[in-house]
Amino acid sequence: MKSGQTAWVIPGADGGFDQIVLWGDILLAVAGNQLYDEFTYGLMSPALMNDINITNNYFSVFENDSYSGEQSLTWTQGIPLVTQGKVAFQDNGNWETNYAYDYLNVTNYPAIDPYTSWKNITLMSNSFPGTGKYFEMISDSVAVPTGKSQINGLAFAKYFASFAGQKIFTKWKAVTFYDNITTNYFNTPAQWYSYQQAKKTPSNDWVYQLQAGMFDGPTATFESALTAFSESFSSGGSNSNYLSASFTLYKAIKGVLSTTYTDWQAANSLGLGYLGYAGHPFGGYLPPWANTTANRTVSTGISSTISNIQSDIHGTGSQVEYIYVSPFSISYLENMVANGISGIKR
Repeated sequence: MKSGQTAWVIPGADGGFDQIVLWGDILLAVAGNQLYDEFTYGLMSPALMNDINITNNYFSVFENDSYSGEQSLTWTQGIPLVTQGKVAFQDNGNWETNYAYDYLNVTNYPAIDPYTSWKNITLMSNSFPGTGKYFEMISDSVAVPTGKSQINGLAFAKYFASFAGQKIFTKWKAVTFYDNITTNYFNTPAQWYSYQQAKKTPSNDWVYQLQAGMFDGPTATFESALTAFSESFSSGGSNSNYLSASFTLYKAIKGVLSTTYTDWQAANSLGLGYLGYAGHPFGGYLPPWANTTANRTVSTGISSTISNIQSDIHGTGSQVEYIYVSPFSISYLENMVANGISGIKR
């Protein structure tokens, strides 16, 4: 990180999307995947609630050292701040790789040898500190409305998920779930690295990104609460204001978890008691109300193979959380991983 460079850009004009992405990554780093999964299902164990407090504190540290004027920016407007070296880091999924490639003519590289020694790179990605052993997934899907054109929609969805379709779509966005891919399949080295990480990550170390794994209602409430909390820093508030904002955020999170739990009970009554599909809970985690024989999470589509497990899927494959890094910042990031995040100073 160079002198005068702001550490983070956390855009504020995406309705809380950037905030929930960052907060979720901090939670995963602090709590690990099991407690992260508990959050997804609306559980409130003492261990999780303690780690939520720690996460909120770290989240405030990030917000306190972020780019002035970011509240009016979208995530796409944050990328040039990184590529131009004005900001060191932006936390996002690997859709940022594809936006940079398509619209900014910028190629993203993983922060590994030999790329870290190259001098002509303006965008690199690295796992969020403390989350390197996990693969955080979010998947796109094809929605097919019923009606006279349904047969055509289903044909497109099946093609979309086929190897031929994936070769067209995931060359430009995210990574595929097929396992017979070569280095020239993707547009960017970062996508190839992300694909390799997906293949080697054990199934029990996969988690679902919060705003994709939670129900829409609680997600919207959570995003609003995080946005309100982050905006308290733009006004340069006092310590008492920070404590008040922290209490309000913690209370809102408890409400989000309570609503999420209730929603899952309703889903469970329909036989949809967990993420995943019948007999294969996502990430290997079963919530306490579920069991593999009483619940069925079913999607329709074509059969595909990933890691020799049969599944039904319509989607573009997996995406993973990364920090997008100005090349000036690698040593700062390594130091941050080695020494942890300092406590908030007021």
